[in-house]
Amino acid sequence: MARKIRCHFKTLSAPQISESTQISTLTSILGAYGIGVEFVSGESLTLPSYNVRTYPIVDVDCRLSQTTSQQEDLFNQGNYTAIQPLDIVCYFVQTINNVDGLLLNGCAAHPLFKPRVVLARTATLWTLAHEIGHVLGLAHVSDAANLMFSPTARITANPPSLTSAQISTLQSSPYLIST
Repeated sequence: MARKIRCHFKTLSAPQISESTQISTLTSILGAYGIGVEFVSGESLTLPSYNVRTYPIVDVDCRLSQTTSQQEDLFNQGNYTAIQPLDIVCYFVQTINNVDGLLLNGCAAHPLFKPRVVLARTATLWTLAHEIGHVLGLAHVSDAANLMFSPTARITANPPSLTSAQISTLQSSPYLIST
């Protein structure tokens, strides 16, 4: 039985690497392991005037089960009528500040069973796939040729690899749906 993820994009700040290139990269990487990618919807977000000073810079606590009030506000922006419970929503913002003061290219911290990722405008070719890897259950590794190496700007393989254990984790993720 074929399995896939469903993705939605919500854009506050256009990324340096286009959304279409990033979805193609994600599709190629996951497709190599038998996981399909369905791009369901895209939306340009305009935020209320009271948020103009805080967005599109998002402060995050990038631990998988932790979210900040800014992330929660961001996760409530836009139209959600086409989004199903297991769908992954990807937000493109100008800058991501981690609570420890580091600038990040991506963060996959999200509420339980509400899969979300935030990507900075400066995200690399591999950042979307890396962050969705986190949503699907993968952790960071020390192998620079692996998709889950951090930072993604220093991944050395094209395309990056996954181990057999990582592939098993991906294929058993609760966010995969049957096609």
